[in-house]
Amino acid sequence: MEEEAGKADVVHNHGVWLAANYYARRGAKKAGKPLVISPRGMVEDWSLGRSKMRKRVAWMLFERENFRRTKLFHATSGSEAKSIEDAFQFKFKLKFKKPTVVVAPNGVDVPEKIPGRELLEKRFAGLKGKKWVVFMSRIHPKKGLLELARAWREVRQSYPGWELVIAGPEQDKGYAEKVRAELKGEAVWTGELGGEEKWAALGNAGFMVLPSYSENFGIVVAESLAAGRPVITTTGTPWKELKEWGAGWWVEPKQESITQAMGEALTKTDAELDQMGARGRREVESKFSWRAAAETIVDAYKEIGDRALRECERECER
Repeated sequence: MEEEAGKADVVHNHGVWLAANYYARRGAKKAGKPLVISPRGMVEDWSLGRSKMRKRVAWMLFERENFRRTKLFHATSGSEAKSIEDAFQFKFKLKFKKPTVVVAPNGVDVPEKIPGRELLEKRFAGLKGKKWVVFMSRIHPKKGLLELARAWREVRQSYPGWELVIAGPEQDKGYAEKVRAELKGEAVWTGELGGEEKWAALGNAGFMVLPSYSENFGIVVAESLAAGRPVITTTGTPWKELKEWGAGWWVEPKQESITQAMGEALTKTDAELDQMGARGRREVESKFSWRAAAETIVDAYKEIGDRALRECERECER
């Protein structure tokens, strides 16, 4: 790590509460390079409330020093930036300098063409002749799938032409079994989808649902909009603009709120859903390009590099 850090201008570490964070900081220190951290949602309230003992040990062993030496924090949304600042002031009660935080969203690919639905119908016979609602993310308690399952069972009887697609890796097998039991077979489970299959699932859906309790960004929301489909997601995600754009619903992460939003979405015509999706796609194209995100990060790198040089010059003068 030290050797690689010596070749770089900046050491940029992703995630918190991981042993690798210690080595990134040590490498940056020995090489005399600025350290940048992207917490990736790991200082959000929901995440801090999980595995508290393990986080406390990591904090004492290495993470507190990592935070102290970090020159810049990268947040993917304004709400995550606030979480980082709140963590310093209220949760960790750190007495050293308030962190510098730069906000740069994740870049999003915008597909030129959506693959046909037959790509999935060949593998999953339950989708033939059906419209579908898609959930796409890892199967984990954070994602609110039990609330979605209960909401789906409430609304699906009124909309027999629709199917629920659950696409994602089962990171928590026990939780996945609870969701299956709740759905009682009333869904198509595809496992993780990638490449053309991912875009076929998103782009041919009526809409996408991400009922998470907490997201620092929620890349699948942006991808669904990029595929031209509206989204239902929760106030646990930083996507309140969905309502302003007319591209979806931003509701409380509660069963009744998700049920109401799904009922509204399912009553819309195909043309109305298409119009909502088109509005979302335009917003993603203008606001979430890779170029814009990269330029923001590079400018931040230059700023901390210049700052480090000025600090070094002041030390030399002494």
